[in-house]
Amino acid sequence: MLAASIGVLALAVPVASAAPRAPSPKAQAAKRLNTLIKHTRKLPKKLATRRSKRVLVRLAKSAKRSSRRNPCKSVRTLKAYRRGLRRVRRPRLKSHTPTTSSRRGQLESDTLAANVALLALPRARRCGGRPVTVAQAKGDVLESDERHLRIRLSLPLPTFAAHQVGGSEYQQIFMEGAGETSDKGKPGLPTLSEFFAVPGGADVSVTVNDTTGYDLDGVNLYPHQPDPVDEAAPPGAPPESTFLEDPFVKSKRASPSRPSPPTAGYSARCATSASATWIWPAASTSRRAESSTCSPRST
Repeated sequence: MLAASIGVLALAVPVASAAPRAPSPKAQAAKRLNTLIKHTRKLPKKLATRRSKRVLVRLAKSAKRSSRRNPCKSVRTLKAYRRGLRRVRRPRLKSHTPTTSSRRGQLESDTLAANVALLALPRARRCGGRPVTVAQAKGDVLESDERHLRIRLSLPLPTFAAHQVGGSEYQQIFMEGAGETSDKGKPGLPTLSEFFAVPGGADVSVTVNDTTGYDLDGVNLYPHQPDPVDEAAPPGAPPESTFLEDPFVKSKRASPSRPSPPTAGYSARCATSASATWIWPAASTSRRAESSTCSPRST
């Protein structure tokens, strides 16, 4: 959670910008659950038996029915849905070049998106939920003088996109207005960076006053990949192979060697809001801060 909180600090400087308010939590949860139901109904026969598909549709509908009065029950239902996805066939690709998601990966993304929307509902507090009030990151300066800066940041709901590499499926996390960490092969996390002014030569310290957030279990995070080169080579340039997309990169230390089942493996700890104070000794230079708003956790 500390990594998430520091990422929050980096964003809080542009106080003049106003972030739009998020749609109502009920509307967001209903929309994402409807998407899950729709995509489940379209699951091809060749990927799942009729019985398996029927069970998944029933679970998705059940999660929606209980979402308003008992979102925690819906969260538990989605865990059962994710376990049921094991019965959905995922074609194994021979190539290790990242591709778009399989149908199973798409449903996993839909389930994660619905899960975080349910955790934003007011009645989800007892199962670890936290309110989300903005559509994109919003920073508010609470206090500021020549010695310190105190800020608070609210973060939006994340979205997810699946990528298949061989027989493995990864989930990429996005947040509106955020980029991605740049360490190749390590889990790609939403990151926010900003320039801010501090006294020249100052030794800045950060105190995290409070944070709120939630855990997402069984998220197989997509490793950050090198940027592909798309430009056509000019005359006399090196061979075309020089400009092709690099092979898939994954750090063995940062990612599990096998795909994580829905209830084990990696989890992501994401912040929804934080308050922190930056303190430095009294005499300005511009510095750049960068950190992630979500952090991977091994479970």
